[in-house]
Amino acid sequence: MMVELTRAECIFALGTHDVGRVCLIDKGYPVAYPVNYRVVVDVGKTGDATAKDQLAIVFRAREGGVLDHPTDRVGFQVDGVDPIAQTGWSVLVRGTLHSGQSDTVPPWLHSWDPHPWADEREKWLYVVVETISGRQLLRSEQEWAFEIRGYL
Repeated sequence: MMVELTRAECIFALGTHDVGRVCLIDKGYPVAYPVNYRVVVDVGKTGDATAKDQLAIVFRAREGGVLDHPTDRVGFQVDGVDPIAQTGWSVLVRGTLHSGQSDTVPPWLHSWDPHPWADEREKWLYVVVETISGRQLLRSEQEWAFEIRGYL
């Protein structure tokens, strides 16, 4: 059974991982590049962590590399999969890519370092989230009164 995730559930799911995929058009083709990231939510004065303009995905990339294209429209995707239970979830973000070196960086982004696993990732970039959606696949019914996979 597939269920839609709420905005708050999507934000929570994004925060449970630190590797996601930045999706963009490169040389005319859609491609997805894995990155280490952080989800940054500024609750501000309202205390509402679900406000659209308070959410960003921060990551670092190689200076001049394929991901170093501020102002491009991008997608960002993260999945959680349980192959034993055959369940999982997926969150998709659509937004605009921005450079972390510009004067327009919101102050609440400065303290979040995604700590990339790869070397030479000095260019700070962040995705300003325009839309976020997610789905979760749940098991609709068990095949047996007990779960045989628990004994494997």
